[in-house]
Amino acid sequence: MAYPQHLESFIREYLAARGAAVERTDYAVIDAIVDAELEKQLGKEHWQFAFDYDAAMETTGCEFITYGNAVLEKIVSTAVTGHKCSVRYCSAAATLPASLHKQIADQIKLKQSEVEIAAGKRYFSPVYRFKFKIAYLGDDREEQLILSWVDGLSAKVCGEYEKLPHIFYDAQPEELLPVLKPLAPEFLMQSALDELDMLTQPRRKAIQAQQRHVQEQDVARTQAYFSSMVREHEAKIAKSMSANDAESSEQTAILKTKLESIKTQCTHHIKDIEQKYQVRCEAQLIDVVLYMFPRWRLKLTVAARARKTEQAPEQLLFWDALLRKVIE
Repeated sequence: MAYPQHLESFIREYLAARGAAVERTDYAVIDAIVDAELEKQLGKEHWQFAFDYDAAMETTGCEFITYGNAVLEKIVSTAVTGHKCSVRYCSAAATLPASLHKQIADQIKLKQSEVEIAAGKRYFSPVYRFKFKIAYLGDDREEQLILSWVDGLSAKVCGEYEKLPHIFYDAQPEELLPVLKPLAPEFLMQSALDELDMLTQPRRKAIQAQQRHVQEQDVARTQAYFSSMVREHEAKIAKSMSANDAESSEQTAILKTKLESIKTQCTHHIKDIEQKYQVRCEAQLIDVVLYMFPRWRLKLTVAARARKTEQAPEQLLFWDALLRKVIE
């Protein structure tokens, strides 16, 4: 059964995923400023949605969302057929922290006196969040949602962003900054899939372990059934061979053929059982969100006495304003 809060959750999360500014202003009422594409389909940019009849009566000018509502149908249609990826911008940090010099020196294992920040410039750095629906398929079906964050510059997994406290994102940047060019999508997707394989392994193994006892019982019953048939045919073969005549010899050959067939059937049935209880994992990509996070591109000058052999006098690295850490 579906409830009004399900509709509210769907619309709030979907609009936010598209980069809309969404705020819950009252019980069962949200205020939303939608993106330009959705504005064309819905007819206006600013909406108030109510998901409770009483709340709708008390909120002037709102759209009461219930099943069959035309606006809801348009949003659902857009979500199903049109929405693949959205972009979210985070406000850029205007200044570097005072402790950055020490943090950089500590991270690259040098003294503060041996390293100097020669230059710095702010950029928007792309980070992709992939959302997958996972289906574990064995004797039963189990589903799970998994998020994978991938740095667009290095294709490295960066799940730290998921742990950040709530941050307000904009559909448009507050400030025009240059955007760092990401790697090709296939490299980023492969990183997400590699992490997905690692994240799903524990659950796959757990389900496999839960099913092992039932699988062993199934195999034991199958082996017992075919073993009784094998013993029966072996007894018939022994009896036929003891007669030692032409007719019995022909009968023995037929029985031996049937016996081999029974053994083959037993092997196939056991393989079918093993396949039945083998846990498979299917992944469906639900959506991709491109986050533009503020990063400082820093040029460091390393003192000659501190440089390793063949090490360049200058190094480039990034300061991530949200994670508040240096990214080499």
